[in-house]
Amino acid sequence: MSSQLSTARPGTAPARLVPLALLALALAGCAAPAPDAAPRSSAAPGAAATPDARPAAPEPTPTTEAECIVGTWELDNASFVAALHTVGEGELIVDSLTGTARLVVAEGGAAETSYVNWKHVASVVGQPATITMERNGTDYGTIVEVDGTLGLQELSNESIMITQIEMGGVVQAGPKTEGASLSLGIFQCEGDRLSITVDGTTSYMDRVS
Repeated sequence: MSSQLSTARPGTAPARLVPLALLALALAGCAAPAPDAAPRSSAAPGAAATPDARPAAPEPTPTTEAECIVGTWELDNASFVAALHTVGEGELIVDSLTGTARLVVAEGGAAETSYVNWKHVASVVGQPATITMERNGTDYGTIVEVDGTLGLQELSNESIMITQIEMGGVVQAGPKTEGASLSLGIFQCEGDRLSITVDGTTSYMDRVS
């Protein structure tokens, strides 16, 4: 399998072959030879014994990151929360994260990021404020490779995040925002784990298929 990815820089920023051997062991009934009986040979008279030659197993083919990233991935919400946790006056701290965020990458690099009830509940350090942010919908883009690094170039942002702010018992509707920040990330794929690093913080996705 080969994946040909675009090498254009994102606009927003910046299988394993497992040899299988089926071994069949045929057990034939064996009787002890009669006394002084010569052992029987299945070889034709005068025929030389032929060694049991078997072809060597093929070597595993290395998988490139562009090939590795093809598939369906689901965000590890806990790793995302941990990546966002900072400490400082006025900083936003994500207290909980529920729902799902999935990335589907096809051969050739076409990518879809889908959000289903992906809800953050956050607080602000030093302030009595609670912020709820929920994203739904799908963004479309393509995986690109620049200088050996994979990234996501967004083509169409159709997901919507709705924000609600509660402070001092008063609830206010925040702005609706389109698109997410995966396009700012650097992707590294290894096996069934995909890391996404944005501004020095890393969260992870797990392979679904």
